[in-house]
Amino acid sequence: MGIVSANLGPLSDFWPTRRRAVSPQPDIIFINGYYTTPNCTHKLIHWMGQQGLACNVPDLGGLMGQWQTARVKSSAAHLAAHLDSLSEGSKPWLVGHSLGGVIARYAIQEYNLDHRVSGVITLGTPHRGVGAIGLVFLCGLGFLGPAAIDMLPGSRVMKTFASVPWPFTIPLISIASTDDRLCPIDASRLGTDSAHNCRFIQIDSLGHNELIRDESALVLLLKCITGKQPSTMS
Repeated sequence: MGIVSANLGPLSDFWPTRRRAVSPQPDIIFINGYYTTPNCTHKLIHWMGQQGLACNVPDLGGLMGQWQTARVKSSAAHLAAHLDSLSEGSKPWLVGHSLGGVIARYAIQEYNLDHRVSGVITLGTPHRGVGAIGLVFLCGLGFLGPAAIDMLPGSRVMKTFASVPWPFTIPLISIASTDDRLCPIDASRLGTDSAHNCRFIQIDSLGHNELIRDESALVLLLKCITGKQPSTMS
């Protein structure tokens, strides 16, 4: 419990599951973090469902269709294909946790998908990259794999973030916590050159994994998406 639980979360987050949220016209597409499975999304999906918001958790080509391990460009291509498969007129929000936020942002910038979504919200995402030592912790205390390369500060992905302006038509919101021990809050800040239609929200007292399961974080996420407070509390 304590710091470890708040940041890494329960072991079930890394366990395979047969449950994967699918909706033909979702309000939210959630992209989970490095080496986690759709199991980590169940509380968020249930809670958002209580607010009348449908969620999708797509398979982005990770290990055995479960673990989020593929390179960011490959995952972003899968995300683009998933968006193409949705019902006509569907414009969901992309919500990414940790590596998932990197995938969501890269998909928008690399494949010009801003016309397909309502906005992007990231939770504990290293928009500026993290150093090699930080990656050991961010990627599960040593389970480094292909996607880890893309989170290094000098990677192609991070250079794209630094050099390609954010599309002005949709919002990019980065939510980060001062108590996140896996993704330092400074790594989650958006560059000054991406100021237009971008917003950084700093919160306190939540660990890395609590950003997707603590009710206060879910309330904030709901407010960013709908501008409303929850109608019912879980």
